[in-house]
Amino acid sequence: MADANDNAKRSLRDRAFAWYWERQAKRANDLSAFRQLTLRRRAELDRIAMKIEARLTRADEADATAPGAEWTHRPDIFSLPQDQTIWSNPASGLHPGPGLSIYHDSDGGAFTLAQRPARGEDSALKFELFFESYEFRGSYLSLVLAAPDHVRRPKAGEVLAVEIDLAASRQVKAFLRLNMKASQTSDVLHADGTIGDGRARFEFDMSFAAFEPAANDRLWLDIIFDRPRMVEMSIRDLTLSLTTRGVA
Repeated sequence: MADANDNAKRSLRDRAFAWYWERQAKRANDLSAFRQLTLRRRAELDRIAMKIEARLTRADEADATAPGAEWTHRPDIFSLPQDQTIWSNPASGLHPGPGLSIYHDSDGGAFTLAQRPARGEDSALKFELFFESYEFRGSYLSLVLAAPDHVRRPKAGEVLAVEIDLAASRQVKAFLRLNMKASQTSDVLHADGTIGDGRARFEFDMSFAAFEPAANDRLWLDIIFDRPRMVEMSIRDLTLSLTTRGVA
């Protein structure tokens, strides 16, 4: 019965929406201007639909990437096209997409970042983040991934896991920092490893963190690539997930 009522309400809203725009069309004095208005509204609806599709896709992918996780977060740059897709020698502090920032200490040279269509044969994602460096005059390149405000913060006995799917021309050393900051407490957990082709997983055991979640707290991850010179890297996937110890 509830489904029938929901369908009836949805049908009524659809008819009212169509009636409103048909009436506006009949009343319009400047049809050219009205056409531009409707095209803008359609573009806005298309953007909303694209974001909804990306969220649904991310939910399906999260189940496959981190089974048993309470939540999984993946930056939009892997699912949604960005307004700008190529950055040549970008300044430190670049924001290539929502919730993702790039920092480095290179003072010159030649390196490029790009969002490009996914090239992995087994990739379920639409895009990947590509890095190419021939003359990187710095000691690090850092990806900063912010956890969304709406997800529950981890507590003792839980694990915050990071998974990186990478294709690289050579192995690179990576240092990871999980930063937690609240009004009364703050802490940083560390992990590191050498990564190359394939998927790498890093875990942060919250039993070792002195952190008490609070309103307006912040949680973010630094992935620091050590001296990324003369290397090509395609980050095919990057996820942050919350699980209970022993569920991975």
